[in-house]
Amino acid sequence: MAILENGIFYENEIKPTNMKYLILAATLTTLWMAYEIWRAPLMEETDDGRLITKRPTRKLSDLFKKKETRNPSSGSFSDLEKYGRGRSKY
Repeated sequence: MAILENGIFYENEIKPTNMKYLILAATLTTLWMAYEIWRAPLMEETDDGRLITKRPTRKLSDLFKKKETRNPSSGSFSDLEKYGRGRSKY
């Protein structure tokens, strides 16, 4: 059965109005899969077959938290000298 919409015949095809929902569903599914991959715990198997958690499961709120810096130094000359990473004065 042919469908007439805006002067165009569609016969056994997906109408453009339904295509929006198909694209939206595909996009949401992709985003959900990416989130599930991101939040999955990092596990390591030992020699005897046990699983050890190296990184626990993340939560959605972790995604929006401000990340802490590993080294609180701002990179000033005195801080670099203190950690032995700066250029020598001599």
